[in-house]
Amino acid sequence: MINSLIKPKPIFFIIIAIFLYSCSHEHTTKIAFGSCGHQDNPLPIFDVVVKHKPDLFVFLGDNIYGDTYNMDTLQAKYDKLSIKPTFQNLKKNIPIIATWDDHDFGIRMNKTRAAVEKTH
Repeated sequence: MINSLIKPKPIFFIIIAIFLYSCSHEHTTKIAFGSCGHQDNPLPIFDVVVKHKPDLFVFLGDNIYGDTYNMDTLQAKYDKLSIKPTFQNLKKNIPIIATWDDHDFGIRMNKTRAAVEKTH
């Protein structure tokens, strides 16, 4: 019983391994963060991010402003972001990961939540 309690979980081991690896090298990892990138704006900040040469860019949500129930419209908004020269520059030069927030997947959550609450 005690042995199973102190046995490290696999994810904990991975975190320790990453930490030990980063401590054993002189390279400092740079991570850039961003959110609220409206697809109708030019988004020159992406070029600024690239100039700083981060090792990773993390979209923290509201990567576009979808705000629609229509999936064709939502796709068009993602397409609009993807063809921007500044976004293409970011994508070409920096690894990107992302998470979604309310604007990214359709109608904003608080609007949807309010509509559901009105019906109950």
